[in-house]
Amino acid sequence: MLCPCESGNDAASCCQRSKGRWYKPPENFLPKPPITGFSHPDCYLCHLHDCDKNLSCEHYVSDNALKVMGTILEVSGLPWIKAGESKYVSKNRLKSGVLCTRHNNAFSSLDIQGGRFVQRLREFCDSSASPNRKMVLFNGIDIEKWCLKIFLGFISSANFQAVQGQVIRQINNMPECVNLLLGNVPDKAGRGLWIRTEPGQNVKATPSLKVSPIFKIGTNQLYGLTFNIFGFDFLYSTAPINAEDSVFRPSQIMFRSPSRLCRIEISWPTNVIHSGSSVIFNWKGRHN
Repeated sequence: MLCPCESGNDAASCCQRSKGRWYKPPENFLPKPPITGFSHPDCYLCHLHDCDKNLSCEHYVSDNALKVMGTILEVSGLPWIKAGESKYVSKNRLKSGVLCTRHNNAFSSLDIQGGRFVQRLREFCDSSASPNRKMVLFNGIDIEKWCLKIFLGFISSANFQAVQGQVIRQINNMPECVNLLLGNVPDKAGRGLWIRTEPGQNVKATPSLKVSPIFKIGTNQLYGLTFNIFGFDFLYSTAPINAEDSVFRPSQIMFRSPSRLCRIEISWPTNVIHSGSSVIFNWKGRHN
């Protein structure tokens, strides 16, 4: 049996644990030593003094994920799109130089996991698709770090807005957000990944992306982002919250239809607070 983490390795020698449990170790996304001692002024990780001298022009939502969604996708929530409207744009519109090439390349393993996650979401929610697997495995920290990388990319590229036309170019809590990405902040209940489970929520297999920041009015601080892919709502919060109609750090995302049951298994380190709950999406048939 091949491991559901899709490494290509045998499950018993990879992520399978005793008593039917699964655990996928998190990805390492720090550059390999030695430290360069250089800080690129346009890299949002420049304070680590481990940059190279070239600036990368990468997608704020990783290219691996955008390739799954297609070359043209429906986008809303960005400053150059009117409130309440969406535009069909090329994925190449979603690029900006916010990381040096050294740090951008180091994130490649995390971007691969983000691409896998989006791919399996698309396949499992599409009743016409025939996925070659019915269960896949992720590490929850990888998904959270990928969300946080997206968050930092949108901030650094000035693609968040507090209100229509008011672009957010700088935030006071940027250092704390970077420390969250690097794992330098103690874990707290309610801070991290939430998945919305509101009754009546509709999902779709068409390529769509909507993003919006979570911010406190009257301050210059952002507390996370919500992003919607294929109609699924995800929330990443940099502060402890209680999100209504949502599940905090689930252990499973299940997709149930009359003909099949597919699931995304999410493993969490033992020292990380998580709900242990499942999120279940039931297929209710097509509506014309």
